[in-house]
Amino acid sequence: MATSMTDLPRVAAFAAALAYAGCGAGASPAQAPGAGGEPEGVPPDEAAVRAVDDLTVSAEQRAKLRTLRERLAAELAPAAGVRPKLVQAYLDGIAAGRLDPARIDPLERDFVAATDRARPAVLAALNELHAILTPAQRAALVDAIAEHGEQARAQGRERVRRLAEALGLSASQKRQIFWAARERLGEKRERMEELHEGLRAAGAAFKTEAFDATKLAVASAPLVQEWLGGIRVTLELLLPVLDREQRSKLVQVIRRKMEARPQRP
Repeated sequence: MATSMTDLPRVAAFAAALAYAGCGAGASPAQAPGAGGEPEGVPPDEAAVRAVDDLTVSAEQRAKLRTLRERLAAELAPAAGVRPKLVQAYLDGIAAGRLDPARIDPLERDFVAATDRARPAVLAALNELHAILTPAQRAALVDAIAEHGEQARAQGRERVRRLAEALGLSASQKRQIFWAARERLGEKRERMEELHEGLRAAGAAFKTEAFDATKLAVASAPLVQEWLGGIRVTLELLLPVLDREQRSKLVQVIRRKMEARPQRP
């Protein structure tokens, strides 16, 4: 399943992972520039939810979609209980300048276990989403999410620039982060390419009549683990370089993003 740092996967969020490779896995805490130069924006799972909401559907379809979301939210409730504790552990680590493995590792394991238990329900929900939508709606959904992903990728450098500006990074700090990221993230490149290819194939499959989420190669892929690993790597790159004031700014940015997220079933 795919998710973002500030929320849990919904059925539409999982569709986002299937529709666009690289939207969710390893997402950094700040996604895109907003007003005043502060990193802000629409995370991949929220973009997927909006894409579903923007579909032109009948009253009957809309009722079915709402029921589907509510049922999936119930299945994900155990993971929802872990999420705020895990996010707070990350934020406390940012503020302290060092992640605490003794605190974070058990929470990550609990989160992964909870989402793994919900995996069959998520796959069933994705199949139900496929059944609810018409062929044209399925194609429109996948294309809309893919377009968001392409736009996000195209805006990547600008997002990095805005985040650096918001945190007040010096030229020396930028160089340190660049070289550290090149070394650490290079190790993940091949694995991420494999996941991306599986996600692209799943997005194409969602457009077909024969779609079955349980048959997808990506259905058993450790997407949540990869996402958490991306967060850990991102923070481990940043924290040794940032000073106390910059870490405080990063915490504030993340908190504002969390508070701005719409609450949905």
